[in-house]
Amino acid sequence: MLKDIANDPSIKPLIQKSQELTCFIYNHGWALSIMRTETQNGELVRPAITRFATNFFALDSILTHQADLKWMTNTRGWAENYMKLNRKDREKTNVVVGLIDSQTYWRNIAGVTAIFGPLVKVLRMVDSDDKAEMGHIYEAMDRAKFMIKKNVGKGYKKCWQMIDKRWNNQLHQDIHAADKLFLESQVPIC
Repeated sequence: MLKDIANDPSIKPLIQKSQELTCFIYNHGWALSIMRTETQNGELVRPAITRFATNFFALDSILTHQADLKWMTNTRGWAENYMKLNRKDREKTNVVVGLIDSQTYWRNIAGVTAIFGPLVKVLRMVDSDDKAEMGHIYEAMDRAKFMIKKNVGKGYKKCWQMIDKRWNNQLHQDIHAADKLFLESQVPIC
């Protein structure tokens, strides 16, 4: 599900831009130093190529440090280092600053984390050492979908279609629904 959402044409470019932002900061020692100063030695989560939950953690991390990143690009140190750059590096830096200054970028990150967040909670539940019964997972998935509907508003149907495609093909089986009904009835086992 997370892979399908991350590869959606409306979300994939946002993830790529966020990866470029993170790579820029970590590939330029001066930018990394300023970022660490402004975030009180905070770090940005770097997404891994194959682990789609890390896309959520990376976006959430960037969103958490939004104010620090905006402030970072307005510091004296940033301006001094910018002046030392060649034309090509200034262009790359301008792209990063433009991204950080973009209201649309931050609004889109908030929207995507509102989609990923509830699903990551279910993933953590499934991946924990305390394995939940299928009925509980089924209910958690229902709660996640309704949280996405609440968070996203009118665009929730597209998200639900991506979720239902995987859920219905892999996890939504009659036996799982029966387990959910059994748990809801709280009938003692004979």
